Amino acid sequence: MDFVPNHSSDEHEWFQKSIERDPEYEDYYIWHDGKFDEHGNRHPPNNWQSVFYGSAWTWNEKRGQYYLHQFDKKQPDLDYRNPKVVNAMKNVLKFWMDKGASGFRVDAINHLFEVEDLRDEPLTGWTNDPFNYGYTHHYYTKDLDETYEMVQQWRKLLDEYTAEHKTETKILMTEAYANQTFTAKFYNYDSHFPFNFGFIENLRDYHSAYDIRQIIDDWLDLMPKGATANWVLGNHDKPRVASRFGFERHDGMLAIEMTLPGVAVTYNGEEIGMIDHRDISWEETVDPQACNGPQEGYEERSRDPQRTPFQWDDTKNGGFSDGDSTWLPLHPNFRENNLAKQKKMEKSYFSFYKDLTELRKTKVLQHGTFRTYIFGDKIYSHIREFEGEHVIVVVNLSYKYETIDITRAIDVANDVEIIAVGHRSTHNKGEILDAKSIEVRSYDALILRERK
Repeated sequence: MDFVPNHSSDEHEWFQKSIERDPEYEDYYIWHDGKFDEHGNRHPPNNWQSVFYGSAWTWNEKRGQYYLHQFDKKQPDLDYRNPKVVNAMKNVLKFWMDKGASGFRVDAINHLFEVEDLRDEPLTGWTNDPFNYGYTHHYYTKDLDETYEMVQQWRKLLDEYTAEHKTETKILMTEAYANQTFTAKFYNYDSHFPFNFGFIENLRDYHSAYDIRQIIDDWLDLMPKGATANWVLGNHDKPRVASRFGFERHDGMLAIEMTLPGVAVTYNGEEIGMIDHRDISWEETVDPQACNGPQEGYEERSRDPQRTPFQWDDTKNGGFSDGDSTWLPLHPNFRENNLAKQKKMEKSYFSFYKDLTELRKTKVLQHGTFRTYIFGDKIYSHIREFEGEHVIVVVNLSYKYETIDITRAIDVANDVEIIAVGHRSTHNKGEILDAKSIEVRSYDALILRERK
Protein backbone atom coordinates (compact mmCIF):
# COMPACT_ATOMS: atom_id res chain seq x y z
CA MET A 1 0.00 0.00 0.00
CA ASP A 2 1.35 3.43 -0.94
CA PHE A 3 1.34 5.43 2.31
CA VAL A 4 1.75 9.20 1.81
CA PRO A 5 2.19 10.60 5.32
CA ASN A 6 3.69 14.04 4.65
CA HIS A 7 0.47 15.75 3.62
CA SER A 8 -3.24 15.47 3.02
CA SER A 9 -5.41 17.04 0.34
CA ASP A 10 -6.56 20.60 0.89
CA GLU A 11 -10.06 19.18 0.38
CA HIS A 12 -9.64 16.74 3.27
CA GLU A 13 -11.94 17.13 6.26
CA TRP A 14 -8.96 17.65 8.56
CA PHE A 15 -7.71 20.62 6.56
CA GLN A 16 -11.13 22.17 6.20
CA LYS A 17 -11.63 21.95 9.97
CA SER A 18 -8.15 23.36 10.53
CA ILE A 19 -9.09 26.38 8.41
CA GLU A 20 -12.12 26.83 10.66
CA ARG A 21 -9.82 26.58 13.72
CA ASP A 22 -11.74 23.61 15.06
CA PRO A 23 -10.00 22.96 18.42
CA GLU A 24 -9.33 19.32 17.51
CA TYR A 25 -7.74 20.10 14.13
CA GLU A 26 -6.47 23.68 14.47
CA ASP A 27 -2.84 22.58 14.72
CA TYR A 28 -2.94 19.55 12.41
CA TYR A 29 -1.04 21.60 9.81
CA ILE A 30 1.79 24.13 9.85
CA TRP A 31 0.31 27.61 9.86
CA HIS A 32 2.04 30.98 10.18
CA ASP A 33 1.07 34.65 10.12
CA GLY A 34 3.97 35.48 7.83
CA LYS A 35 6.21 38.51 8.19
CA PHE A 36 5.92 42.15 7.17
CA ASP A 37 8.45 44.25 5.30
CA GLU A 38 9.21 47.91 6.01
CA HIS A 39 6.28 48.93 3.80
CA GLY A 40 3.80 46.84 5.74
CA ASN A 41 3.44 44.20 3.03
CA ARG A 42 2.94 40.64 4.21
CA HIS A 43 5.25 37.85 2.97
CA PRO A 44 5.71 34.14 3.65
CA PRO A 45 7.65 33.42 6.85
CA ASN A 46 10.82 32.24 5.07
CA ASN A 47 12.48 31.47 1.74
CA TRP A 48 11.44 27.81 1.48
CA GLN A 49 10.42 26.51 -1.95
CA SER A 50 7.99 23.84 -3.03
CA VAL A 51 9.47 20.79 -4.75
CA PHE A 52 6.92 21.57 -7.47
CA TYR A 53 8.13 25.18 -7.98
CA GLY A 54 7.10 28.33 -6.19
CA SER A 55 6.93 29.25 -2.53
CA ALA A 56 6.29 26.43 -0.07
CA TRP A 57 3.72 28.72 1.58
CA THR A 58 0.21 29.60 0.40
CA TRP A 59 -2.04 32.20 1.97
CA ASN A 60 -5.47 31.04 3.14
CA GLU A 61 -7.82 34.01 3.23
CA LYS A 62 -10.42 32.38 5.45
CA ARG A 63 -8.03 31.44 8.24
CA GLY A 64 -5.84 34.47 7.66
CA GLN A 65 -2.56 32.58 7.71
CA TYR A 66 -0.06 30.88 5.42
CA TYR A 67 0.12 27.08 5.37
CA LEU A 68 3.18 25.03 4.49
CA HIS A 69 3.24 22.63 1.55
CA GLN A 70 6.56 21.14 0.53
CA PHE A 71 4.85 19.84 -2.60
CA ASP A 72 1.74 21.15 -4.35
CA LYS A 73 -0.45 23.85 -2.77
CA LYS A 74 -3.27 21.33 -2.76
CA GLN A 75 -1.13 19.11 -0.51
CA PRO A 76 -0.77 20.89 2.86
CA ASP A 77 1.89 19.43 5.17
CA LEU A 78 0.76 17.74 8.36
CA ASP A 79 2.44 18.81 11.60
CA TYR A 80 4.09 15.76 13.15
CA ARG A 81 5.09 17.76 16.20
CA ASN A 82 1.42 17.50 17.15
CA PRO A 83 0.80 14.18 19.02
CA LYS A 84 -2.75 14.12 17.65
CA VAL A 85 -1.40 13.93 14.10
CA VAL A 86 1.02 11.18 15.04
CA ASN A 87 -1.79 9.13 16.56
CA ALA A 88 -4.16 9.80 13.64
CA MET A 89 -1.61 8.59 11.09
CA LYS A 90 -0.92 5.47 13.12
CA ASN A 91 -4.64 4.81 12.94
CA VAL A 92 -4.39 5.10 9.15
CA LEU A 93 -1.78 2.33 9.15
CA LYS A 94 -3.99 0.17 11.39
CA PHE A 95 -6.98 0.77 9.13
CA TRP A 96 -5.16 -0.58 6.08
CA MET A 97 -3.64 -3.51 7.95
CA ASP A 98 -7.15 -4.43 9.07
CA LYS A 99 -8.09 -4.38 5.39
CA GLY A 100 -5.30 -6.85 4.65
CA ALA A 101 -2.42 -4.65 3.50
CA SER A 102 0.83 -6.65 3.66
CA GLY A 103 2.95 -3.57 4.16
CA PHE A 104 3.61 0.01 3.17
CA ARG A 105 5.74 1.93 0.72
CA VAL A 106 6.18 5.24 2.58
CA ASP A 107 6.27 8.13 0.11
CA ALA A 108 8.65 11.11 0.34
CA ILE A 109 9.46 10.22 3.93
CA ASN A 110 12.41 12.58 4.34
CA HIS A 111 10.13 15.66 4.07
CA LEU A 112 8.15 14.71 7.19
CA PHE A 113 9.68 17.23 9.62
CA GLU A 114 10.97 20.78 9.37
CA VAL A 115 12.91 22.83 11.92
CA GLU A 116 10.62 24.42 14.51
CA ASP A 117 12.00 27.94 14.18
CA LEU A 118 11.32 28.01 10.40
CA ARG A 119 14.67 29.68 9.69
CA ASP A 120 15.67 30.58 6.11
CA GLU A 121 17.65 27.97 4.21
CA PRO A 122 21.07 28.90 2.79
CA LEU A 123 21.36 29.75 -0.91
CA THR A 124 23.03 27.31 -3.28
CA GLY A 125 24.14 29.80 -5.91
CA TRP A 126 22.88 27.39 -8.61
CA THR A 127 20.05 29.64 -9.81
CA ASN A 128 18.76 33.18 -9.39
CA ASP A 129 15.15 32.04 -9.45
CA PRO A 130 13.88 32.15 -5.83
CA PHE A 131 10.97 29.85 -6.74
CA ASN A 132 13.19 27.08 -8.12
CA TYR A 133 13.69 24.18 -5.70
CA GLY A 134 17.41 24.34 -6.40
CA TYR A 135 17.60 27.93 -5.07
CA THR A 136 18.38 26.80 -1.51
CA HIS A 137 20.03 23.93 0.31
CA HIS A 138 17.27 21.98 2.08
CA TYR A 139 19.04 21.47 5.38
CA TYR A 140 16.03 22.48 7.47
CA THR A 141 13.19 20.81 5.57
CA LYS A 142 14.60 17.36 4.81
CA ASP A 143 16.34 14.42 6.50
CA LEU A 144 15.82 15.61 10.07
CA ASP A 145 16.46 13.14 12.91
CA GLU A 146 12.82 13.27 13.97
CA THR A 147 11.85 11.68 10.66
CA TYR A 148 13.91 8.57 11.39
CA GLU A 149 12.44 8.36 14.86
CA MET A 150 8.90 8.44 13.41
CA VAL A 151 9.79 5.55 11.10
CA GLN A 152 10.96 3.64 14.16
CA GLN A 153 7.57 4.23 15.82
CA TRP A 154 5.75 2.95 12.72
CA ARG A 155 7.91 -0.19 12.58
CA LYS A 156 7.11 -0.85 16.25
CA LEU A 157 3.41 -0.48 15.45
CA LEU A 158 3.64 -2.93 12.53
CA ASP A 159 5.56 -5.48 14.60
CA GLU A 160 3.03 -5.24 17.44
CA TYR A 161 0.17 -5.67 14.99
CA THR A 162 1.85 -8.73 13.47
CA ALA A 163 2.33 -10.32 16.90
CA GLU A 164 -1.16 -9.48 18.17
CA HIS A 165 -2.99 -10.71 15.07
CA LYS A 166 -0.60 -13.62 14.37
CA THR A 167 -0.42 -12.52 10.75
CA GLU A 168 2.27 -12.27 8.10
CA THR A 169 5.11 -9.87 8.76
CA LYS A 170 3.97 -6.37 7.82
CA ILE A 171 6.66 -4.70 5.73
CA LEU A 172 7.81 -1.07 5.94
CA MET A 173 9.71 0.37 2.94
CA THR A 174 10.80 4.00 2.93
CA GLU A 175 11.18 6.21 -0.14
CA ALA A 176 13.49 9.21 -0.02
CA TYR A 177 15.54 11.11 -2.57
CA ALA A 178 18.58 11.68 -0.40
CA ASN A 179 22.27 10.92 -0.49
CA GLN A 180 23.16 7.28 0.10
CA THR A 181 24.28 7.89 3.69
CA PHE A 182 20.98 9.51 4.68
CA THR A 183 19.10 6.78 2.82
CA ALA A 184 20.94 3.87 4.44
CA LYS A 185 20.36 5.48 7.85
CA PHE A 186 16.74 4.29 7.66
CA TYR A 187 18.04 0.75 8.22
CA ASN A 188 19.24 1.84 11.65
CA TYR A 189 15.75 3.08 12.50
CA ASP A 190 14.01 -0.19 11.64
CA SER A 191 12.82 0.36 8.09
CA HIS A 192 12.80 -3.13 6.54
CA PHE A 193 14.56 -1.41 3.70
CA PRO A 194 14.90 2.11 2.27
CA PHE A 195 14.60 2.26 -1.49
CA ASN A 196 18.07 2.16 -3.02
CA PHE A 197 18.06 4.60 -5.95
CA GLY A 198 21.70 4.09 -6.89
CA PHE A 199 20.83 2.67 -10.32
CA ILE A 200 18.27 5.42 -10.96
CA GLU A 201 20.34 8.38 -9.82
CA ASN A 202 23.83 7.35 -10.86
CA LEU A 203 23.64 5.21 -14.02
CA ARG A 204 23.17 6.20 -17.65
CA ASP A 205 23.54 4.47 -21.00
CA TYR A 206 27.19 5.51 -21.36
CA HIS A 207 28.34 3.98 -18.09
CA SER A 208 30.63 0.98 -18.00
CA ALA A 209 30.63 -2.43 -16.36
CA TYR A 210 33.02 -0.98 -13.80
CA ASP A 211 30.50 1.77 -12.96
CA ILE A 212 27.74 -0.80 -12.39
CA ARG A 213 29.99 -2.83 -10.13
CA GLN A 214 30.94 0.27 -8.14
CA ILE A 215 27.31 1.26 -7.53
CA ILE A 216 26.48 -2.25 -6.34
CA ASP A 217 29.54 -2.44 -4.09
CA ASP A 218 28.89 1.00 -2.61
CA TRP A 219 25.40 -0.01 -1.48
CA LEU A 220 26.46 -3.37 -0.10
CA ASP A 221 29.29 -1.70 1.82
CA LEU A 222 26.96 0.98 3.17
CA MET A 223 24.28 -1.41 4.46
CA PRO A 224 24.39 -2.57 8.08
CA LYS A 225 25.43 -6.19 8.51
CA GLY A 226 22.47 -8.53 8.16
CA ALA A 227 20.22 -5.97 6.47
CA THR A 228 18.22 -6.76 3.34
CA ALA A 229 19.53 -5.19 0.15
CA ASN A 230 17.20 -3.79 -2.49
CA TRP A 231 17.56 -2.52 -6.03
CA VAL A 232 15.33 -0.09 -7.94
CA LEU A 233 15.95 0.23 -11.66
CA GLY A 234 12.98 2.44 -12.58
CA ASN A 235 10.09 4.30 -10.99
CA HIS A 236 7.41 6.90 -11.64
CA ASP A 237 9.81 9.83 -11.14
CA LYS A 238 12.52 8.99 -13.64
CA PRO A 239 12.62 8.06 -17.35
CA ARG A 240 11.83 4.42 -18.01
CA VAL A 241 14.59 1.81 -18.16
CA ALA A 242 14.33 1.36 -21.94
CA SER A 243 14.41 5.14 -22.45
CA ARG A 244 17.23 5.78 -20.01
CA PHE A 245 19.58 2.97 -21.02
CA GLY A 246 18.31 2.28 -24.54
CA PHE A 247 15.88 -0.47 -25.44
CA GLU A 248 18.80 -2.70 -26.47
CA ARG A 249 20.15 -2.71 -22.89
CA HIS A 250 16.75 -3.16 -21.24
CA ASP A 251 17.01 -6.94 -20.80
CA GLY A 252 20.59 -6.69 -19.59
CA MET A 253 19.81 -4.13 -16.90
CA LEU A 254 16.82 -6.19 -15.70
CA ALA A 255 18.99 -9.32 -15.64
CA ILE A 256 21.47 -7.56 -13.35
CA GLU A 257 18.84 -6.13 -11.01
CA MET A 258 16.72 -9.28 -10.75
CA THR A 259 19.64 -11.57 -9.88
CA LEU A 260 21.31 -9.42 -7.22
CA PRO A 261 20.94 -10.43 -3.55
CA GLY A 262 17.89 -8.97 -1.81
CA VAL A 263 14.70 -7.34 -3.04
CA ALA A 264 14.19 -6.31 -6.68
CA VAL A 265 11.59 -3.59 -7.26
CA THR A 266 9.77 -3.52 -10.61
CA TYR A 267 7.98 -0.43 -11.89
CA ASN A 268 4.97 -1.33 -14.04
CA GLY A 269 5.83 -1.46 -17.72
CA GLU A 270 9.39 -2.67 -17.21
CA GLU A 271 8.23 -6.24 -17.75
CA ILE A 272 7.19 -5.40 -21.33
CA GLY A 273 9.84 -2.81 -22.17
CA MET A 274 7.62 0.28 -22.20
CA ILE A 275 9.29 3.55 -23.18
CA ASP A 276 8.58 7.18 -22.32
CA HIS A 277 5.89 9.04 -24.25
CA ARG A 278 7.87 12.19 -25.04
CA ASP A 279 5.16 13.88 -27.15
CA ILE A 280 2.68 14.85 -24.43
CA SER A 281 1.58 18.41 -25.10
CA TRP A 282 1.40 21.23 -22.56
CA GLU A 283 -2.41 20.97 -22.68
CA GLU A 284 -2.25 17.23 -21.91
CA THR A 285 0.30 17.59 -19.10
CA VAL A 286 -0.99 16.95 -15.58
CA ASP A 287 2.15 16.58 -13.45
CA PRO A 288 2.24 19.50 -10.98
CA GLN A 289 6.03 19.49 -11.15
CA ALA A 290 5.61 20.65 -14.75
CA CYS A 291 2.34 22.59 -14.51
CA ASN A 292 3.37 24.78 -11.58
CA GLY A 293 6.25 26.27 -13.51
CA PRO A 294 6.38 28.21 -16.77
CA GLN A 295 5.31 26.50 -19.98
CA GLU A 296 8.80 26.96 -21.35
CA GLY A 297 10.82 23.90 -20.41
CA TYR A 298 7.84 21.91 -19.09
CA GLU A 299 9.00 18.84 -21.01
CA GLU A 300 12.17 18.61 -18.90
CA ARG A 301 10.26 18.96 -15.63
CA SER A 302 7.35 16.65 -16.43
CA ARG A 303 7.20 13.06 -15.17
CA ASP A 304 4.12 12.28 -17.26
CA PRO A 305 6.10 10.56 -20.07
CA GLN A 306 6.94 7.63 -17.77
CA ARG A 307 3.49 7.55 -16.15
CA THR A 308 1.34 6.75 -19.18
CA PRO A 309 -1.15 3.87 -18.80
CA PHE A 310 0.04 0.29 -18.85
CA GLN A 311 -0.28 -1.25 -22.31
CA TRP A 312 -2.38 -4.38 -21.77
CA ASP A 313 -3.47 -5.01 -25.37
CA ASP A 314 -4.12 -3.31 -28.73
CA THR A 315 -7.77 -2.44 -28.09
CA LYS A 316 -9.24 0.96 -27.22
CA ASN A 317 -7.13 2.73 -24.60
CA GLY A 318 -4.76 -0.21 -24.63
CA GLY A 319 -7.13 -2.23 -22.48
CA PHE A 320 -6.44 0.13 -19.58
CA SER A 321 -9.89 1.75 -19.55
CA ASP A 322 -13.15 1.60 -21.46
CA GLY A 323 -13.71 5.33 -20.93
CA ASP A 324 -13.60 7.97 -23.63
CA SER A 325 -10.06 8.87 -22.66
CA THR A 326 -7.37 8.14 -20.07
CA TRP A 327 -5.75 10.38 -17.47
CA LEU A 328 -2.68 10.56 -19.69
CA PRO A 329 -2.51 9.59 -23.37
CA LEU A 330 -1.18 6.12 -24.14
CA HIS A 331 2.14 5.79 -25.85
CA PRO A 332 1.43 5.59 -29.62
CA ASN A 333 3.29 2.25 -29.82
CA PHE A 334 0.75 0.44 -27.63
CA ARG A 335 -0.65 -1.50 -30.60
CA GLU A 336 2.77 -2.97 -31.35
CA ASN A 337 4.04 -3.24 -27.76
CA ASN A 338 1.55 -4.67 -25.28
CA LEU A 339 1.27 -7.52 -22.84
CA ALA A 340 -1.27 -9.56 -24.81
CA LYS A 341 0.95 -9.59 -27.88
CA GLN A 342 4.09 -10.45 -25.93
CA LYS A 343 2.37 -13.36 -24.20
CA LYS A 344 1.96 -14.99 -27.62
CA MET A 345 5.63 -14.61 -28.53
CA GLU A 346 8.22 -17.27 -27.81
CA LYS A 347 10.82 -14.59 -26.99
CA SER A 348 9.82 -11.18 -25.68
CA TYR A 349 10.54 -8.73 -22.90
CA PHE A 350 7.79 -10.44 -20.93
CA SER A 351 9.02 -14.01 -21.47
CA PHE A 352 12.47 -12.98 -20.22
CA TYR A 353 10.98 -11.20 -17.22
CA LYS A 354 8.97 -14.32 -16.37
CA ASP A 355 12.13 -16.44 -16.55
CA LEU A 356 13.87 -14.01 -14.19
CA THR A 357 11.02 -14.08 -11.68
CA GLU A 358 11.06 -17.89 -11.70
CA LEU A 359 14.82 -17.88 -11.10
CA ARG A 360 14.31 -15.62 -8.11
CA LYS A 361 12.43 -18.48 -6.41
CA THR A 362 15.53 -20.69 -6.42
CA LYS A 363 17.72 -21.14 -3.35
CA VAL A 364 20.82 -20.00 -5.16
CA LEU A 365 19.30 -16.56 -5.82
CA GLN A 366 17.56 -16.32 -2.46
CA HIS A 367 20.48 -17.43 -0.30
CA GLY A 368 23.58 -17.57 -2.51
CA THR A 369 26.81 -15.67 -2.12
CA PHE A 370 27.53 -12.84 -4.52
CA ARG A 371 30.57 -11.57 -6.35
CA THR A 372 31.23 -9.66 -9.55
CA TYR A 373 33.66 -10.24 -12.38
CA ILE A 374 34.30 -7.73 -15.18
CA PHE A 375 35.36 -8.87 -18.65
CA GLY A 376 36.54 -5.49 -19.89
CA ASP A 377 34.71 -2.19 -19.98
CA LYS A 378 31.44 -3.40 -21.52
CA ILE A 379 30.99 -7.00 -20.29
CA TYR A 380 29.56 -7.15 -16.79
CA SER A 381 29.20 -10.42 -14.89
CA HIS A 382 28.28 -11.63 -11.43
CA ILE A 383 28.09 -15.04 -9.85
CA ARG A 384 25.66 -16.39 -7.27
CA GLU A 385 26.62 -19.62 -5.45
CA PHE A 386 24.77 -21.84 -2.97
CA GLU A 387 25.68 -25.35 -1.88
CA GLY A 388 27.80 -25.96 -4.95
CA GLU A 389 25.26 -24.59 -7.43
CA HIS A 390 26.13 -21.53 -9.48
CA VAL A 391 24.16 -18.98 -11.46
CA ILE A 392 26.31 -16.82 -13.71
CA VAL A 393 24.98 -13.57 -15.17
CA VAL A 394 26.72 -12.09 -18.22
CA VAL A 395 25.59 -8.80 -19.76
CA ASN A 396 27.02 -7.07 -22.81
CA LEU A 397 26.47 -3.32 -22.57
CA SER A 398 27.54 -2.71 -26.17
CA TYR A 399 26.78 -3.87 -29.71
CA LYS A 400 30.24 -5.44 -30.13
CA TYR A 401 30.63 -9.21 -29.99
CA GLU A 402 33.08 -10.52 -27.41
CA THR A 403 34.32 -14.02 -26.69
CA ILE A 404 34.95 -14.68 -23.00
CA ASP A 405 36.38 -17.50 -20.91
CA ILE A 406 34.01 -17.91 -17.97
CA THR A 407 36.54 -20.13 -16.17
CA ARG A 408 38.48 -16.94 -15.44
CA ALA A 409 35.59 -15.96 -13.15
CA ILE A 410 34.60 -19.34 -11.76
CA ASP A 411 36.00 -22.85 -11.65
CA VAL A 412 33.65 -24.65 -14.02
CA ALA A 413 34.50 -28.28 -14.81
CA ASN A 414 31.98 -28.68 -17.62
CA ASP A 415 30.24 -26.61 -20.25
CA VAL A 416 27.52 -24.15 -19.28
CA GLU A 417 23.82 -24.08 -20.13
CA ILE A 418 21.73 -21.00 -20.88
CA ILE A 419 18.81 -21.01 -18.43
CA ALA A 420 17.48 -17.57 -19.40
CA VAL A 421 18.37 -15.22 -22.24
CA GLY A 422 17.40 -11.72 -23.30
CA HIS A 423 14.72 -11.74 -25.96
CA ARG A 424 16.82 -9.92 -28.57
CA SER A 425 19.66 -12.45 -28.35
CA THR A 426 20.35 -14.95 -31.12
CA HIS A 427 21.25 -17.43 -28.37
CA ASN A 428 18.42 -19.60 -27.03
CA LYS A 429 17.41 -21.00 -23.67
CA GLY A 430 18.73 -24.54 -23.20
CA GLU A 431 21.71 -23.95 -25.49
CA ILE A 432 25.00 -25.50 -24.32
CA LEU A 433 28.11 -23.32 -24.54
CA ASP A 434 31.82 -24.00 -24.19
CA ALA A 435 32.71 -22.39 -20.86
CA LYS A 436 36.12 -21.34 -22.19
CA SER A 437 34.79 -19.73 -25.35
CA ILE A 438 31.40 -18.06 -24.88
CA GLU A 439 30.39 -15.72 -27.67
CA VAL A 440 28.63 -12.79 -26.01
CA ARG A 441 26.70 -11.16 -28.80
CA SER A 442 25.30 -7.66 -29.30
CA TYR A 443 23.65 -6.45 -26.06
CA ASP A 444 23.33 -10.04 -24.82
CA ALA A 445 21.85 -10.87 -21.43
CA LEU A 446 22.78 -14.45 -20.55
CA ILE A 447 21.94 -16.37 -17.38
CA LEU A 448 24.09 -19.50 -17.20
CA ARG A 449 24.65 -22.51 -14.98
CA GLU A 450 27.21 -25.30 -15.06
CA ARG A 451 26.02 -28.26 -17.11
CA LYS A 452 25.55 -31.23 -14.80
